[in-house]
Order: sequence, then C-alpha cells, then structure tokens
Amino acid sequence: MSTNSQQECPAVARGEDRALLPHAHGCYARKAPPFILHVYPLPKSLGPPMPRLSAIDIGTNTVLLCVADLGPEGLRSLIDHPIISRLGEGLEGSGDLRPEAIERTIEALRHHLDAAREAGAPGVVAVGTAALREARNTGLFIEEVKRRLGLEVEVISGEEEARLAFEAVARALEETHERLEGDLIVLDVGGGSTEFIQGAGRCTRSVRSLPVGSVRLTERFFPDDPVKPPQLKALISHVREAFAALPTPSGSGFRMVGVAGTSTTLAAMK
Repeated sequence: MSTNSQQECPAVARGEDRALLPHAHGCYARKAPPFILHVYPLPKSLGPPMPRLSAIDIGTNTVLLCVADLGPEGLRSLIDHPIISRLGEGLEGSGDLRPEAIERTIEALRHHLDAAREAGAPGVVAVGTAALREARNTGLFIEEVKRRLGLEVEVISGEEEARLAFEAVARALEETHERLEGDLIVLDVGGGSTEFIQGAGRCTRSVRSLPVGSVRLTERFFPDDPVKPPQLKALISHVREAFAALPTPSGSGFRMVGVAGTSTTLAAMK
C-alpha cells in the first residue's frame, strides 16, 4: 500500500485552495462536454497568488479532482477529472456506507492525490456532500481516509454546496460578459441531492437542497432493468412533489443553468 500521497501531497487546506471549490464543485455546461476550461477572476482578499491549487469534491456517485493555476487573471483549469466510485451505493436502504464503496472511494482519492502531486499542487482541500452528510458511519470513512491517505475531508452542508454551485455559474457567466435579464437559476443534480439556487448576479435569494439525486432515485424506483412504465410514473410523481415547493422566478424572464455530471451528459448527447 503506497503512502506517497500522505508524504508528498499533504492535505493543507489554505484559503487559496478553497477558492478553487466553486470550480471543483460546479462544472458549468450548456452545450459543452464534461471537461471544460474556465478562467475565474478572484477577489483581492486572497493575498499573493499561488502557482497551483487542487480541490477534490467527494460526491454520492463521483469523486472529482480539479487542479488549477492561480494567476493575475484568476483560476485557469488544468485538470477536471471525475472517477465514479458510487460512495452512496446502498445508502438509501441501509443508512450506512458499504465497505466496498468506501474502498472504491479511497482508491479514487489515492489516484487523485497522486495526480495532484504529479501536477505540482502542494496541497489539496477535499469536501464531501450528500452521502457523507447522511451516512451513519461517515466518521469511520473520514478517519480511514485520514489514516491511509493523510487527507482531511470536510463535510459541507447542502446550503454551502448550493452556494458553491451558484458561485461557479455566476463567475463563468461574468467571464463571457453575458448580460442576464431576470433571475439566474442554478440546478445542481447530484447523486444524492439536488440543489436549486435562485438569485441575480452574485447574490442568492433562495437556496434549497433537496434529497433528490440520481443514485438515490435509481435505487428507490428502478430495481429492474429495463425500467417499467409504472416505476417511471412513480419517479416522476415523486420528483414533481419534491419540487412543488420551490419558489417561482420573479420578473419577466429567467435563465436556468444545469451543473454537474447529469447536466453535462445531457448537454453532450446528440
């Protein structure tokens, strides 16, 4: 078992590293493939620029690595690489992370730490989302990752997850100099939860995190392959009920932007 990740790529979470989290968490896409490059302007409060940053987003379905350079123009992405580890497999029914899912995710983290080290990133910040918020044995996972990889994992709230997704989209739209009329709505469909954020510019007005995600719904409604029509009908009814309480966009119009793997996959389909 290699221990190089702990020695050569320490889990030192600087303020500058955390500036990369919006990019790591929210892949912005309308008609783009899953792996895309952005340059995001950063606030001056971050202090002197660092040459290279790295962040890892541990989701219910995917572990995403982002490595970027920090320069005068902001963050320039070098690596956007997901590994599907299905950490949340079986969580819906048992309430616990399965041992095999933990092992897959730790190996994915080991791979990402090695890649970050090889890319020259001196430190990594890692966050976990829905699966780690809900599992009864999250503490065991965090301890095992720390013991075996030297990586500290921070579990963020659904609201913080939503804020990061909104910030990623707002920055990307600013980069394109697009003028928006009405509200900006960001929809982040993950494996365990869906975040729905409504706002304008960089300001959020409504932030919702719903327990509706691709892995969770697949396990709950689709035990068979192919899916049967009654199962699909039940899923649609469940999603409509979950989304019924979401706020109505204000003004005469709005733009909705989808982020993360589900949206980028749909955008890449012909």
